Amino acid sequence: MKDPCSKIRKKSRFIVELRYEAIPDIFDKEGKIISDINPKVRNFLPHWNTKVGMVKFIELPEPNNKHEFAIAHNRTLIAFEDLGSVSDFLSKVDKYLSYMYSHIGEAVNNIARCGVRFIEVMDMPKVKGIKKVNERIFESFFKLPSGIPIKPKDVMQKIDHEDGHVLLGPTTSEEKWAIDSFRDSNHMPFKYGVGLDIDSYKSDTQVNNIEELRDLVHKVYDRTKAIEESISKELGLYRD
Repeated sequence: MKDPCSKIRKKSRFIVELRYEAIPDIFDKEGKIISDINPKVRNFLPHWNTKVGMVKFIELPEPNNKHEFAIAHNRTLIAFEDLGSVSDFLSKVDKYLSYMYSHIGEAVNNIARCGVRFIEVMDMPKVKGIKKVNERIFESFFKLPSGIPIKPKDVMQKIDHEDGHVLLGPTTSEEKWAIDSFRDSNHMPFKYGVGLDIDSYKSDTQVNNIEELRDLVHKVYDRTKAIEESISKELGLYRD
Protein backbone atom coordinates (compact mmCIF):
# COMPACT_ATOMS: atom_id res chain seq x y z
CA MET A 1 0.00 0.00 0.00
CA LYS A 2 1.41 3.37 -1.05
CA ASP A 3 2.25 5.62 1.89
CA PRO A 4 4.26 8.71 0.87
CA CYS A 5 4.26 9.95 4.47
CA SER A 6 6.00 6.89 5.93
CA LYS A 7 9.49 8.41 5.87
CA ILE A 8 8.48 11.70 7.49
CA ARG A 9 6.12 10.30 10.15
CA LYS A 10 8.16 10.45 13.37
CA LYS A 11 5.42 9.69 15.90
CA SER A 12 1.90 8.40 15.34
CA ARG A 13 -1.25 7.13 16.96
CA PHE A 14 -3.88 5.61 14.65
CA ILE A 15 -7.41 5.12 15.99
CA VAL A 16 -10.66 3.56 14.75
CA GLU A 17 -13.78 4.09 16.84
CA LEU A 18 -17.26 2.74 16.18
CA ARG A 19 -20.24 3.98 18.16
CA TYR A 20 -23.57 2.20 18.15
CA GLU A 21 -26.76 1.77 20.15
CA ALA A 22 -26.17 0.19 23.55
CA ILE A 23 -26.16 -3.63 23.62
CA PRO A 24 -27.51 -4.73 27.03
CA ASP A 25 -26.61 -8.43 26.74
CA ILE A 26 -22.91 -7.72 26.23
CA PHE A 27 -22.65 -7.96 30.02
CA ASP A 28 -23.46 -11.68 29.67
CA LYS A 29 -20.93 -12.17 26.87
CA GLU A 30 -17.77 -10.77 28.46
CA GLY A 31 -16.35 -14.18 29.44
CA LYS A 32 -17.00 -15.64 26.00
CA ILE A 33 -15.43 -12.61 24.29
CA ILE A 34 -12.28 -12.97 26.41
CA SER A 35 -11.95 -16.75 25.94
CA ASP A 36 -12.48 -16.55 22.17
CA ILE A 37 -10.48 -13.43 21.29
CA ASN A 38 -7.58 -13.56 23.76
CA PRO A 39 -5.83 -16.50 22.01
CA LYS A 40 -6.11 -14.70 18.66
CA VAL A 41 -4.57 -11.40 19.80
CA ARG A 42 -2.31 -12.27 22.73
CA ASN A 43 0.91 -12.29 20.68
CA PHE A 44 0.36 -8.55 20.15
CA LEU A 45 -2.02 -7.73 23.02
CA PRO A 46 -1.14 -10.18 25.79
CA HIS A 47 -3.10 -8.49 28.62
CA TRP A 48 -6.80 -7.91 29.13
CA ASN A 49 -9.05 -6.25 31.65
CA THR A 50 -12.73 -5.54 32.11
CA LYS A 51 -14.80 -2.57 33.12
CA VAL A 52 -18.54 -2.24 33.32
CA GLY A 53 -19.81 -3.23 29.89
CA MET A 54 -16.33 -3.36 28.31
CA VAL A 55 -13.59 -5.88 27.54
CA LYS A 56 -10.20 -4.41 26.69
CA PHE A 57 -7.19 -6.20 25.20
CA ILE A 58 -3.93 -4.29 25.71
CA GLU A 59 -0.20 -4.51 25.10
CA LEU A 60 0.95 -3.45 28.56
CA PRO A 61 -0.74 -2.86 31.91
CA GLU A 62 -2.20 0.63 32.27
CA PRO A 63 -1.08 3.41 32.14
CA ASN A 64 1.88 2.35 29.95
CA ASN A 65 -0.23 0.73 27.28
CA LYS A 66 0.25 1.92 23.68
CA HIS A 67 -2.01 -0.50 21.79
CA GLU A 68 -5.58 -1.43 22.66
CA PHE A 69 -8.65 -3.18 21.34
CA ALA A 70 -11.83 -2.54 23.32
CA ILE A 71 -15.31 -3.96 22.81
CA ALA A 72 -17.97 -2.18 24.83
CA HIS A 73 -21.75 -2.07 25.09
CA ASN A 74 -21.89 1.11 22.97
CA ARG A 75 -18.58 1.38 21.14
CA THR A 76 -15.56 -0.49 19.77
CA LEU A 77 -12.08 1.07 19.84
CA ILE A 78 -8.92 -0.03 18.03
CA ALA A 79 -5.82 2.12 18.67
CA PHE A 80 -2.15 1.60 17.83
CA GLU A 81 0.83 3.84 18.52
CA ASP A 82 4.02 3.81 16.42
CA LEU A 83 2.82 0.67 14.67
CA GLY A 84 5.17 1.05 11.73
CA SER A 85 2.98 1.31 8.64
CA VAL A 86 -0.55 2.07 7.54
CA SER A 87 -0.67 -1.38 5.91
CA ASP A 88 -0.10 -3.03 9.28
CA PHE A 89 -2.75 -0.77 10.77
CA LEU A 90 -5.44 -1.68 8.23
CA SER A 91 -4.56 -5.36 8.36
CA LYS A 92 -4.99 -5.47 12.12
CA VAL A 93 -8.15 -3.36 11.98
CA ASP A 94 -9.72 -5.78 9.50
CA LYS A 95 -8.93 -8.77 11.71
CA TYR A 96 -10.07 -7.14 14.94
CA LEU A 97 -13.32 -5.96 13.37
CA SER A 98 -14.08 -9.55 12.39
CA TYR A 99 -13.42 -10.71 15.98
CA MET A 100 -15.79 -8.06 17.30
CA TYR A 101 -18.45 -8.73 14.69
CA SER A 102 -18.49 -12.47 15.41
CA HIS A 103 -19.73 -11.71 18.93
CA ILE A 104 -21.96 -8.64 18.63
CA GLY A 105 -22.47 -8.19 14.90
CA GLU A 106 -26.14 -9.12 15.01
CA ALA A 107 -26.74 -6.10 17.27
CA VAL A 108 -24.49 -3.69 15.38
CA ASN A 109 -26.51 -2.95 12.27
CA ASN A 110 -26.47 0.82 12.52
CA ILE A 111 -23.18 2.62 13.12
CA ALA A 112 -24.00 5.96 14.75
CA ARG A 113 -20.44 7.16 14.18
CA CYS A 114 -17.48 5.59 12.42
CA GLY A 115 -14.30 7.59 13.03
CA VAL A 116 -10.71 7.21 11.88
CA ARG A 117 -8.18 9.47 13.55
CA PHE A 118 -4.47 10.07 12.92
CA ILE A 119 -2.44 11.89 15.60
CA GLU A 120 1.07 12.46 14.28
CA VAL A 121 4.27 14.43 14.28
CA MET A 122 5.80 14.93 10.83
CA ASP A 123 9.43 15.69 10.18
CA MET A 124 10.55 18.73 8.17
CA PRO A 125 13.96 17.53 7.03
CA LYS A 126 14.89 20.71 5.15
CA VAL A 127 13.69 23.12 7.85
CA LYS A 128 15.92 23.84 10.83
CA GLY A 129 14.36 24.85 14.12
CA ILE A 130 10.84 25.23 15.49
CA LYS A 131 10.75 28.88 14.42
CA LYS A 132 11.23 27.89 10.79
CA VAL A 133 8.57 25.18 11.09
CA ASN A 134 6.19 27.84 12.38
CA GLU A 135 7.02 30.14 9.48
CA ARG A 136 6.50 27.39 6.89
CA ILE A 137 3.06 26.56 8.25
CA PHE A 138 2.14 30.23 8.34
CA GLU A 139 3.27 30.79 4.74
CA SER A 140 1.44 27.68 3.49
CA PHE A 141 -1.92 28.03 5.23
CA PHE A 142 -2.41 31.63 6.34
CA LYS A 143 -3.14 34.29 3.74
CA LEU A 144 -3.24 37.72 5.34
CA PRO A 145 -3.97 40.99 3.54
CA SER A 146 -0.84 42.78 2.42
CA GLY A 147 0.40 45.53 4.68
CA ILE A 148 -0.37 43.75 7.97
CA PRO A 149 2.99 43.51 9.76
CA ILE A 150 2.48 40.22 11.56
CA LYS A 151 5.29 37.80 12.37
CA PRO A 152 4.03 34.39 13.47
CA LYS A 153 4.98 33.30 16.97
CA ASP A 154 2.93 30.14 17.40
CA VAL A 155 0.67 29.01 14.56
CA MET A 156 -1.79 26.34 15.75
CA GLN A 157 -4.97 26.01 13.73
CA LYS A 158 -8.06 23.83 14.20
CA ILE A 159 -10.52 23.48 11.35
CA ASP A 160 -13.91 21.88 11.98
CA HIS A 161 -15.58 20.62 8.81
CA GLU A 162 -18.64 18.57 7.90
CA ASP A 163 -16.85 15.25 8.24
CA GLY A 164 -14.53 15.87 11.20
CA HIS A 165 -11.70 18.17 12.18
CA VAL A 166 -8.06 18.94 11.44
CA LEU A 167 -5.59 20.34 13.96
CA LEU A 168 -2.31 21.60 12.53
CA GLY A 169 0.64 23.37 14.12
CA PRO A 170 4.32 23.31 15.08
CA THR A 171 5.33 21.16 18.04
CA THR A 172 8.35 19.99 20.00
CA SER A 173 8.97 16.78 21.93
CA GLU A 174 8.55 18.70 25.19
CA GLU A 175 5.34 20.52 24.30
CA LYS A 176 2.20 19.67 26.28
CA TRP A 177 0.22 18.79 23.12
CA ALA A 178 2.74 16.12 22.13
CA ILE A 179 3.06 14.70 25.65
CA ASP A 180 -0.73 14.54 26.12
CA SER A 181 -1.43 13.10 22.67
CA PHE A 182 0.72 9.97 22.94
CA ARG A 183 0.75 7.18 25.49
CA ASP A 184 4.50 6.59 25.21
CA SER A 185 5.69 10.13 25.84
CA ASN A 186 9.10 8.82 26.91
CA HIS A 187 9.80 7.82 23.31
CA MET A 188 9.80 11.00 21.24
CA PRO A 189 12.15 10.47 18.26
CA PHE A 190 12.03 14.11 17.17
CA LYS A 191 13.06 17.51 18.51
CA TYR A 192 10.44 19.44 16.57
CA GLY A 193 8.05 18.98 13.67
CA VAL A 194 4.52 19.45 12.40
CA GLY A 195 1.80 18.24 14.76
CA LEU A 196 -1.32 16.82 13.09
CA ASP A 197 -4.61 15.61 14.53
CA ILE A 198 -6.93 14.49 11.73
CA ASP A 199 -10.29 13.03 12.73
CA SER A 200 -12.75 12.02 10.01
CA TYR A 201 -16.08 10.32 10.53
CA LYS A 202 -19.31 9.15 8.92
CA SER A 203 -22.59 9.09 10.81
CA ASP A 204 -25.70 6.87 10.84
CA THR A 205 -24.64 4.16 8.43
CA GLN A 206 -26.47 0.86 8.00
CA VAL A 207 -24.27 -2.25 7.78
CA ASN A 208 -25.57 -5.75 7.15
CA ASN A 209 -22.41 -7.84 7.36
CA ILE A 210 -18.70 -7.68 8.18
CA GLU A 211 -17.79 -6.80 4.60
CA GLU A 212 -19.97 -3.69 4.70
CA LEU A 213 -18.52 -2.72 8.07
CA ARG A 214 -14.96 -3.04 6.79
CA ASP A 215 -15.87 -1.08 3.68
CA LEU A 216 -17.26 1.73 5.85
CA VAL A 217 -14.08 1.90 7.94
CA HIS A 218 -11.89 1.87 4.82
CA LYS A 219 -13.83 4.75 3.27
CA VAL A 220 -13.39 6.91 6.37
CA TYR A 221 -9.73 5.86 6.57
CA ASP A 222 -9.25 6.97 2.95
CA ARG A 223 -10.60 10.41 3.84
CA THR A 224 -8.23 10.80 6.79
CA LYS A 225 -5.28 9.55 4.77
CA ALA A 226 -6.04 11.91 1.89
CA ILE A 227 -6.08 14.90 4.26
CA GLU A 228 -2.78 13.80 5.79
CA GLU A 229 -1.13 13.54 2.38
CA SER A 230 -2.57 16.83 1.11
CA ILE A 231 -1.31 18.78 4.13
CA SER A 232 2.11 17.13 3.98
CA LYS A 233 2.44 17.85 0.28
CA GLU A 234 1.33 21.47 0.69
CA LEU A 235 4.06 21.92 3.33
CA GLY A 236 6.64 20.46 0.98
CA LEU A 237 7.33 17.47 3.20
CA TYR A 238 7.35 15.08 0.24
CA ARG A 239 6.97 15.02 -3.51
CA ASP A 240 5.09 12.55 -5.76
